[in-house]
Amino acid sequence: MMIKDKTEKYDSITDRFIKFGEESDHVRSAVVIGSRGREDIEADEWSDLDIVIFAEDVDLFLSNEGWLENLGEYWLTFLEDTPIGDTKERRVLFEGALDVDFAVLSSGDFDKVKENHEIRSTLSKGYKVLIDKDGLFDDIEFTQDETSRSEEDKLPSQSEFDNLVKDFWYHTLWSAKKLFRGEIWIAKSGVDGYLKSKLLRMIEWHAIVKGEEDIREEGRFLESWADHRVIDDLEKCFSHYEEEDIKRALKKTMELFRWITKEVSDELGYGYPSNADERCTEWVEEKV
Repeated sequence: MMIKDKTEKYDSITDRFIKFGEESDHVRSAVVIGSRGREDIEADEWSDLDIVIFAEDVDLFLSNEGWLENLGEYWLTFLEDTPIGDTKERRVLFEGALDVDFAVLSSGDFDKVKENHEIRSTLSKGYKVLIDKDGLFDDIEFTQDETSRSEEDKLPSQSEFDNLVKDFWYHTLWSAKKLFRGEIWIAKSGVDGYLKSKLLRMIEWHAIVKGEEDIREEGRFLESWADHRVIDDLEKCFSHYEEEDIKRALKKTMELFRWITKEVSDELGYGYPSNADERCTEWVEEKV
């Protein structure tokens, strides 16, 4: 019942947007992307609504929020960079905690935009056309095969792999030093933020070499595609805002990173920078 209620409320916002867009000369085309725009993965009650607007005047939608009054009551709105090329989106939290993202692109740049790999890849996953006054989407097909990178393309070169590993080990010491100085916030950010970003990339590479195909970016649905051993270890790798617990999480993060990195290096036939690991680990073990 909850999913149906949420869907109906999002549908109401969509209907009001279509009415507004059809009456506005500034909206030339609009499509729904994400889970509410495709059929392979059904939207659930937590899914948001993602609308891409192709506008006559991009700034009109980004510089003011007055046009949102046509769509319903909302609690807040702000701007954010999007993962789709060099664009911004207006994020809106409508009444009832309904979150809607409006990415705004120039309709005049559509020919250039549609050749962008990120945009084609996004649209290839599925979309629903809401408005298309100029027929921009006529006779266009974005296929997954055409836009997807091969698994080989998603894997690092030897130098990329080597650089990430050394970056990780460097920042184990950096985080530990901040902790010893008493900078708890910075140390925790290093352990649970920066180091985890490098760990996540290695987890992605590890999943690829182990044959996993449906890998999502930014850790989306990680629990469904990462190695079960990774999931088991991750719960031990995050810390409370407390010195001793940050030390514990740092050590556990180092252990997890080490074993998955070695498995990746073995699968790819890359050398593992063991000297960096050993020197940094020895220092941390001695000090922490």
